[in-house]
Amino acid sequence: MNMKLITPNLPTDTPPRPRISTRDWFPEANLLRRLAISETGFIFDPVSGQSFSTGETGVAVLKLARDTEWLDDLIQQLCTEYDGNPGQIERDLQDFAARLKELIK
Repeated sequence: MNMKLITPNLPTDTPPRPRISTRDWFPEANLLRRLAISETGFIFDPVSGQSFSTGETGVAVLKLARDTEWLDDLIQQLCTEYDGNPGQIERDLQDFAARLKELIK
């Protein structure tokens, strides 16, 4: 018996999602680069004198965010590194970035 698979005709004219700059969510790269970040998660801003801490993943995100221009590239790197769900990583990044912007001015 020869069976043909029938696939639905899905619309192909769906516009692609616009690229979002990492800077739209995170502080400017020069602000991130001035931070002293230890491997243990201690973060010090020598300009403001503020310090705070984060976990291992937070350290990785900060280091990647300094040098990654596009948010989707950052999400992809984190998905690869942590074998995560892109949607969940995006939500976690948005939360982390908002908190970070409050701490770094």
